Amino acid sequence: MEQNIIDVRHWNWVVLASGVLVVLLCSVRLIGLEKWPAGFYVDEAGEAGNVLCISETGESYTHEPMPLYATGPAGGKLSPIFVYGASVWTQIFGPSISSFRAMTGAWNILGLVGLFFLGRFFGGPKAGTLTLLVGALCPWAIMSARVAWDPALTATPVIWGTYFLIRAQRTREFALAGIVLAFATYCYQAQRIQVPLLSGAILFLRWRSGSLSWRKALIFMGTALVVATPQLAFVLTPGGYERAARTSIMSEHYRTYFADNNYWTLLGIFLKNIYQHLSPSFLFLAGDRNLRHSIPGHGQLGLLDLLGLTAAITVLIKRLYIKLREKISFSRSKLLGSELTSGLAVQVSMIGIFCGVIPAALTWEGIPHALRSVGSWPFFALLSGTTLSFWLTNKPRFTGVLVALVTCISIWQYVSNWNKVKKLSEPWFDHHITMQVEQLTTESDWLSFAIANRGVYSKDALTYHFIAKGGYTCSIARTMIESIK
Repeated sequence: MEQNIIDVRHWNWVVLASGVLVVLLCSVRLIGLEKWPAGFYVDEAGEAGNVLCISETGESYTHEPMPLYATGPAGGKLSPIFVYGASVWTQIFGPSISSFRAMTGAWNILGLVGLFFLGRFFGGPKAGTLTLLVGALCPWAIMSARVAWDPALTATPVIWGTYFLIRAQRTREFALAGIVLAFATYCYQAQRIQVPLLSGAILFLRWRSGSLSWRKALIFMGTALVVATPQLAFVLTPGGYERAARTSIMSEHYRTYFADNNYWTLLGIFLKNIYQHLSPSFLFLAGDRNLRHSIPGHGQLGLLDLLGLTAAITVLIKRLYIKLREKISFSRSKLLGSELTSGLAVQVSMIGIFCGVIPAALTWEGIPHALRSVGSWPFFALLSGTTLSFWLTNKPRFTGVLVALVTCISIWQYVSNWNKVKKLSEPWFDHHITMQVEQLTTESDWLSFAIANRGVYSKDALTYHFIAKGGYTCSIARTMIESIK
């Protein structure tokens, strides 16, 4: 009885401390958004320019009327979730850089809420709280929350869709899961691969456990297919799949680099790419070399992720050792304790991680690539959070102190590196452009600015600054920019 009282007291402190920390970490996603990252990268500004033109005229910068996928910088296709979501958002909060980035920050916070519910489903409030804390501290998640572009939206519908699908019982719940996961595929091209793989694996797990009927599976798949049909139709049009095809390891352009051009070679490249996305260097040390994708001085995952994953590996090794040593029957429910719903949390986490990195592993550009694998970080958080919950239950004092210590060190790293990170981000986010914009006053200044930067900054990106800072309408800004020869 006395031990239970002590455990409850420890848990109450964890809940209180975690709640305070999560509030602070959520606020980090919404403040100082023009200071770090310093500037407004051309892809961000290009998307923002199209958003403002569609809000004003109903057409994208390139005169596409209410497009499903507007054409952005360098001919890229923009997510309709971002474009039309931001159109509504900026009507309320304005077109500033902070406003656009605050939208992705708020979206990220919504994903963290989903992480809590997902963790709670597998292991109760402890697992939910710790999964939320791990996700809130994750550098991958923090970086995603502070950049205003399509990939930043990816994780949230994947998290909520997984939660709805894994717990669905009624027909309408399966339909809801299908809708949310189908919407995830509209956020970013990588999710066109991750979502079908993840959904199929979860349906298989549920079918194997006897908790899924064919009727409900068909309801889920049918609903998802109906929602995704406009996207499928777009992908089949000329140019709809152009960039994805160009960056694929199976593209003719890439395969010409190999004399031994066969599928075994491609399989080897694919497996090598998988390893690079799961390597300690990428996850915990250096992260993505592109500082638009990763926080300088950090890996993609944080110290709390490392602690949780180390704990998970320790438990797995211990259970396997006991099985081999004592030849006891191996029960999945013993793998990580009875609180983890017979090891389902581990299975879903591992499936989500691999499904999240597969889209990136199928490409050759910028490997390892944090944006194309961004759908994996919630599942790292889920695995770490549920494992730490198990440890907290069995070793409350030791685990509580260790989690608190690692959390404090993580926060100290962020705070101490703030100025360094801000400075390093400047050349990666076109800081010189935003500095020039602050000095412009007259129409001739704006024309000179456009002439000087037209070779390095896309027209729709220039249009954003003309509208947001210069006060021009989209039509006038477009006419001014297009008049430059």
